[in-house]
Amino acid sequence: MRKLSKTGLGRVFKDWAPALPFTLAAGGLLALSAVWLVRSSFAGIEGGWSLQAWRDILGSELALKAIKTSFGISIWVATICTVIGSVLAWLVANMAWRRRSATQAVLNVVSNFGGASLAIAMVATLGAVGFFRLLLSDWLGFALPLDLYSPTGLVVTYLYFILPLFVLLVLPAMAAVRPEWWEA
Repeated sequence: MRKLSKTGLGRVFKDWAPALPFTLAAGGLLALSAVWLVRSSFAGIEGGWSLQAWRDILGSELALKAIKTSFGISIWVATICTVIGSVLAWLVANMAWRRRSATQAVLNVVSNFGGASLAIAMVATLGAVGFFRLLLSDWLGFALPLDLYSPTGLVVTYLYFILPLFVLLVLPAMAAVRPEWWEA
């Protein structure tokens, strides 16, 4: 009889053992949060079960508009990242080693610049009275047509950090593709 560590299952467990505590904790937290969210969405005000929260949301014009806008922004960002990000990942994967390393460093920094710091930076540069907007207006007499607070502005803001992140995530797959496969 073979030992468990020499079998395929034992080898897989040994390889993944260091990541197991984090995987269980993160997975558990995500699963528990999702269960709590779904359960509480059906909870009534006085206890028991109710669909009132769903009726209120689906009956509100403002909530429906927000949901549609969120889906629209998500679809645009995902589409642009897939189309442009795939091409950029392929270009980076085919760069010389030193240049690729520098490009990956820049992509890593930019992709980690999200959240509140990105929001403040975007408002300070491209907002209604942002530095870049005023610079273009004062020096060139050019009014930037981008409204940062519109869905288009949100797409631009999300793309700033999601596109580099997409490139970094797709880069290993693009680097693994052999040149003769591209010809096929």
